[in-house]
Amino acid sequence: MLDIIFPSIASIAAVTLLGAAFGLFLSIAMIKLRVVPDPRIMGQESPTAMIANTARVHCQGGTAETAVRFLYSGLRQCTAANGVMGGFKVCRYGCLGFGDCGRACSFNAIHMGGNGLPIVDYDRCTGCGMCVMACPRNIIGLAPRQNDVHTLCNNEEKSAVMKLECSAGCIACRLCEKACRKALSEKYPDRDPSRIELAIEVDNSLARINYDRCIQCHQCVYVCPVPVINPIVRSMKFQESGDQKPRESAPNKVESPV
Repeated sequence: MLDIIFPSIASIAAVTLLGAAFGLFLSIAMIKLRVVPDPRIMGQESPTAMIANTARVHCQGGTAETAVRFLYSGLRQCTAANGVMGGFKVCRYGCLGFGDCGRACSFNAIHMGGNGLPIVDYDRCTGCGMCVMACPRNIIGLAPRQNDVHTLCNNEEKSAVMKLECSAGCIACRLCEKACRKALSEKYPDRDPSRIELAIEVDNSLARINYDRCIQCHQCVYVCPVPVINPIVRSMKFQESGDQKPRESAPNKVESPV
């Protein structure tokens, strides 16, 4: 008579945990290599999900363009600074400049420029999304590598309020929408212009680009008065300048409690 030996519960649990760990490791490896997209960063339904992506910085409010509410003397980390009364900058949407994104990057693809803004090395960037997750203010996102038109702002305040916080933010003038509609109407003359789905729209006082619809005509770039919608080469020059004098800080300076 055969003796049937059943594995212990502990053995089953150990094998299950090993299998789960291996599955997690394999998933992360595939995301890192861009074999499959990272659903946490790229979304589940977008047609661009299988296209190689790279990090884009949606902020141009560096030390020269933004005012501060108080002097911060705590840990030189964005997450720590953001936890003290919502951050020391008047703009609660902009970059805090301490480089959490750069420290999170395993490929040395992002560093802080002279104007206190992250600069991405697109030759090194793998689109892994670690900098996206490291930023406490969500100013970094992933976008299709071949698309060079981006909104360099994350501020959702009304333009009158935003101007008190930053001199380089979106003023929600909607000129980009008009330019986009005209360009798409010319490209698709058989469509009703009033029913065309735009590639850029102002939502919550901020121009946002739909990369699935963008034809990269650059018409929105040409009409933006700030400018805040830039091709990436132009934005890199802006971020690397760092040669302007900082704006005068708000009068209510207080010492940070940390």
